Amino acid sequence: MLNQKNYDSMVESKLPKIKTILLATDGTKYAEPAFDNALHIAKQNEGRLVITFCTEPNYHHPPLATTAQWHDYGQKVLKRLSDEAQAQGVKVETVLANCQSESGMSELIDQVQPDLVMLGSELFHSN
Repeated sequence: MLNQKNYDSMVESKLPKIKTILLATDGTKYAEPAFDNALHIAKQNEGRLVITFCTEPNYHHPPLATTAQWHDYGQKVLKRLSDEAQAQGVKVETVLANCQSESGMSELIDQVQPDLVMLGSELFHSN
């Protein structure tokens, strides 16, 4: 009979370790599950979590009218998430980069070389 311990052991032995996770987040409450999952995976794999603030200023609530507002808010989001990850023993890095377009995100992926990319955003939530 396959119990949870046997299942976990089987999965761990067959799957490669996820050493680097890239989490793109807009910092909203809708992004929290992605952050929680990224933390869990990083802890399980003794991996590194790279977090980037990624949102379109005009779609943010309230809208971030200037680049300076976007930058300041992004820094606050990254600090809050980084502090929480470090408190849970996860190796974490933050990147405040323009990843609002496909090419921007592709460049960040090329730079970070993650094993897993996760996205947490208000734009992709469901009720």
